[in-house]
This record gives sequence, C-alpha cells and structure tokens, in this order.
Amino acid sequence: LCIKVVRNEKNGGPGVSRNQGIRFATGDYITFVDSDDYFSDDFTDVLVPILKQGVDCVVFDYICVNEDRTYRSHGKTMEVPSVEGFIDKKMAFVFVHGSTCGKVYRRKMIVDNQVFFGEFFRGEDMPFTKHALAVSETIYYTCAQLYIYVQISTSLMHNRRLLDEKNCQRAFSLLK
Repeated sequence: LCIKVVRNEKNGGPGVSRNQGIRFATGDYITFVDSDDYFSDDFTDVLVPILKQGVDCVVFDYICVNEDRTYRSHGKTMEVPSVEGFIDKKMAFVFVHGSTCGKVYRRKMIVDNQVFFGEFFRGEDMPFTKHALAVSETIYYTCAQLYIYVQISTSLMHNRRLLDEKNCQRAFSLLK
C-alpha cells in the first residue's frame, strides 16, 4: 500500500485538491472520497474483480448516514433501474449522477483526455463526471453500496452562499 500526502498551500476548494490527486496518482485507477465520507468494508473485494476486466469506469451505489453514523437511506448513483454489468455510454452520460462519489476511473483515461476539475468551491464535480463518462469506452455498473455518504449540516454541500450558477458555467467552460 502506497499512500502520498499532498498539502495545498491554501484552501482552493475540492477541485484544486482533486486535481493535485490526479497529478500525483501513479496507480491504475483513481476514485474520490470527501473528507467526511468513507468506503464500505467490502469496497476492494467488490471492485477488484470488476477492475481486472480493464474497464474505464465503475459506477456503484452508496449509503447515506447521519452525522452519528446511523443509517439514513440507500442512494442510487443511476437514476434508472439497471442490472449489474456493462452499461451503454449514452445511458451512463444521461442517468449517472454528476457527483464524484460512487465512481472509480482508469487514471490513464482521465489523464490522456485531460479530464480535470474546475478549481472553485462548488459545482466542480458534475462537469468532471460527465466529461469522464463521455470519454470512457467501457462503463460497468454495480448496485453494491460501496460509498458511505455522511450527511453533515455544516458541509460545503449545504452552504447556500456557494450556490452560484457561475461556478457551473466556469466548470463547463473548461471542457473546450
């Protein structure tokens, strides 16, 4: 197990940190986890056999828990019911949620296609996710609940001051 700790000089938002992670990553696959979230105990047991098939992206479901870690609900990463297995790129592009959680990507595919995050505090994840899905040749969906999403009332996600359409516009402008 090789772990690298990379520190930013100042807080530039999740996009800055995630881009640093992409730049410093050396493994075959990458995924993203927010600081207050975590993966299920069977994360690698479920994903390794799928990744060994050489897929570009794996999409998986999640569980929402309260701040005290009590169960809240089951979250679906795809809007439509889907059976486990390979899914069509167009279907994934339309129906897979834009958040970064619930996905693992082939690092080379991300780097070669210059898929990076907008470097601001909110709205950077959806353009990244949609771009990554658009350039993925093989996408696999599993309904396994591998990501644990902790609902914290003070997180950036709940900060209404950061709801700014300009963040989304800037994020999509990076795709040119």
